[in-house]
Amino acid sequence: MRHCLVKGEDIITFVDESLYLSYARSTWWIESGATVHVANSLQGFNGGRTLQRGERQIMVATGVEAEVQAIRNLSLDLASGFTLKLHDVLYVPSLARNLISVSCLLDYGFDCHFSKNDCKLQLNN
Repeated sequence: MRHCLVKGEDIITFVDESLYLSYARSTWWIESGATVHVANSLQGFNGGRTLQRGERQIMVATGVEAEVQAIRNLSLDLASGFTLKLHDVLYVPSLARNLISVSCLLDYGFDCHFSKNDCKLQLNN
């Protein structure tokens, strides 16, 4: 996925319309097809900067571009009691989902293990 970042393209590949499930906009999804972390709310953000209008966009799977309004760090409190700190999260209020990029986690040294019922993230064992 790093090749996309070198070219300056951020890609989000989830297919929202095919699921037909009801979910809260505040839920987080671990996405193996995303090249960046994306949030649709400023809740939990700290640091970072607000972007000028038109400065950066992302392209979603449908080919539509969505405006990025800020890039910040985010502390995400997990149900297990741990806090996952995400770096360079894009704030895109027009998206229906919050996404954790597997490729970004791997770039920061995380190990991601998927099974039928869960996903385990490890950092430094």
